[in-house]
Amino acid sequence: MLDEHNTTAYTLPAASLIHPLRLVIRGSDAYVLDTGELKLVDLTARPSWRSILPPDDTVEGVVVQELADIALSGDKNSLLLLDRAGNLFRYLPHDGSWQVERSAHMPEANSRQHLISVGARNDETFLLDTNVGQIWRHQDGQAEVISVEIDLRESVDFAMGEDIYVLAQEGYRGPLRLQKLGRLPSRPQTGFSPPSDLTDPSLLFLDQEAGGHLYVIDKGHQRLRVLDRESGASVRQYLFADDGMEIRSIYKDEGRLYLATRDAIYVYPSEPSAAARAEPTPRPAVGLSSLPPHDSSILELLPPLALPISGTMLSDMAFRLPGAPRSYRYGVHEGIDFYSAAGQAVTSDTPVLSVAEGEVIRVDREYEAPSAEEMEEILSHAQAVYHTPEDTLDVLRGRQVWIDHGDGLVSRYCHLSAVADDLEVGQWVEKGQILGHVGNSGTPASYYGQGLEMHLHLGIRIGGGYLGQYLRPIEVRRWLKQAFGGGA
Repeated sequence: MLDEHNTTAYTLPAASLIHPLRLVIRGSDAYVLDTGELKLVDLTARPSWRSILPPDDTVEGVVVQELADIALSGDKNSLLLLDRAGNLFRYLPHDGSWQVERSAHMPEANSRQHLISVGARNDETFLLDTNVGQIWRHQDGQAEVISVEIDLRESVDFAMGEDIYVLAQEGYRGPLRLQKLGRLPSRPQTGFSPPSDLTDPSLLFLDQEAGGHLYVIDKGHQRLRVLDRESGASVRQYLFADDGMEIRSIYKDEGRLYLATRDAIYVYPSEPSAAARAEPTPRPAVGLSSLPPHDSSILELLPPLALPISGTMLSDMAFRLPGAPRSYRYGVHEGIDFYSAAGQAVTSDTPVLSVAEGEVIRVDREYEAPSAEEMEEILSHAQAVYHTPEDTLDVLRGRQVWIDHGDGLVSRYCHLSAVADDLEVGQWVEKGQILGHVGNSGTPASYYGQGLEMHLHLGIRIGGGYLGQYLRPIEVRRWLKQAFGGGA
């Protein structure tokens, strides 16, 4: 049990760390991914932090779009950082320099790849693609897809050592299984048998030192399981004595565990030379409009949301959910795509419904689609500037309706073929009221056929961000299911 007697807490001011995705330790420095940026936390007697790579900064002309994962290089001299568009960057702490290690648009890459995790081993770099279902290996300027004998689609995370450990999903909606893959060709190792009671595992970490263990965060970020890296057998587990504490990410360095939580990093066993434990700053009561989109308090404040199409379900494909890459426009997906209802593909006859009551603030009744030449120019510009400018993104959303639900919550219904005849700006609509019909307006596919790529893109905006922003894909699914009451 982790408590004040056996851990050292490096507590930061409120809102310093909201939802840390991953951390790396180098000496007294902790490099933490949070809010889509890289933060450096100084683990000294007076802990402090500063931003190393702010959101929307550029590296060699490439816009960094919401950092999603981080790993220490095999030689431990640099950091590898993956953003949600699929770009890989390298940071050298000794001189503060940056470089683009791999472009999201490298020639060999599939346009529908979804890279979610990065790992390193010696001079090799590995990237996990959970949409196509593959692992990339980079070494000496060369890239290849390694041979893996399991289905990696919708995997949750991986960890690198002499072997590869993967939290893989058995088909869509299937259970998660922790698997150990041997050297090339990478096939499951039959002697590896992890505990059967892993519950909602979400993150892996492998201590690559001799005799090091495999660490799994599970049970809704409440528990850290320690497993034997060879057999998978349970060695021990850690939980905070305060059951309200979440273990967001972990790292092992020089015999000590570092656990990232909200606004603090805990070290176990405690460090005798550390400063006295500081009390966390109380969090004031706030509304939705003042919260960042990855603050878990949002789930308690959201009104009950209904699905926007009768008979539809939330997709189990992370590629159709917020935070996935969109390579055709060099950007990031900010909403939820719905392609079917009651087991059938949606059509221009499929009604689109309001997810909650609210005021209509936008109706694109007189929508005019860009010409094919204009669309080509728009997409070429996005490729040239390495991101999707907001005005470009608005064009690509096609015909839209926006509903303001109050307190900073806005729903956007995009790619519509038509809007409801009686819908007007300023009108109050009820939950489940028809707003329009499904279409493909604004999509490149609309220029190749009226019925191609028909779907609804639903964006749930919270203040200046979107629901699902700055989360890992597995967390996005869980948050959406809770927001939509189970998603079915």
